[in-house]
Amino acid sequence: MTDTEGTEARRSDGEETQFIQPIRDYGRAETKPLDLPRATIGGYRADAVERRVAELERRRTLDQAEIIRLKR
Repeated sequence: MTDTEGTEARRSDGEETQFIQPIRDYGRAETKPLDLPRATIGGYRADAVERRVAELERRRTLDQAEIIRLKR
């Protein structure tokens, strides 16, 4: 038996955990909205990602239209 096992056994013999401050008192602080940038995806700003996706989809649509035109 190691020292830590003995300590755990003695600690669990009826000793209760006591909190420094009751948990219910923690929620009483004034809340303020955080001044953060818009949500990010993988470290990139979401609006920049959305613009890039829209640009790539637009380019793909134009490329598909060009392919259809050339096949005629």
